[in-house]
Amino acid sequence: MKIGMYAYTVGPDGMLRVVEKAARAKGHDVIRLEPNKQGVVSARKHELSDCDVLVMGLSSVHVEEELELAEYLEGKPRFVVEDVPESACRPGAEIFAPKVELCLVAREDAIHSARKFGFAPDRVRYIGPPPHWGESY
Repeated sequence: MKIGMYAYTVGPDGMLRVVEKAARAKGHDVIRLEPNKQGVVSARKHELSDCDVLVMGLSSVHVEEELELAEYLEGKPRFVVEDVPESACRPGAEIFAPKVELCLVAREDAIHSARKFGFAPDRVRYIGPPPHWGESY
């Protein structure tokens, strides 16, 4: 499977690097666009056009970059992975939430917020704290 990954800022990108490592270990091809470069989506989104799925983290700033990529890959399954509680509920992403295949929240108590935000109730899951948090949670 070919997996596209993107988050604009380094926080959610750090979570995606953990997911990328696990995906590569299972034999998947991964293309992860680099963070903190405004316009990288416009310049490189075509590289993800043949991906089977898109995995994203939503940033606290410039969520427009993530949404541009999600719109470009309309019709492909899209996943959101939180790096911190309620990061899937960024202002501006409400229109995108119902179109997400699966939203993995960072803490169990964030499930209600994600559903209220607009993610489909049966498409919000908690599987445990992200591994890069270590002992902090």
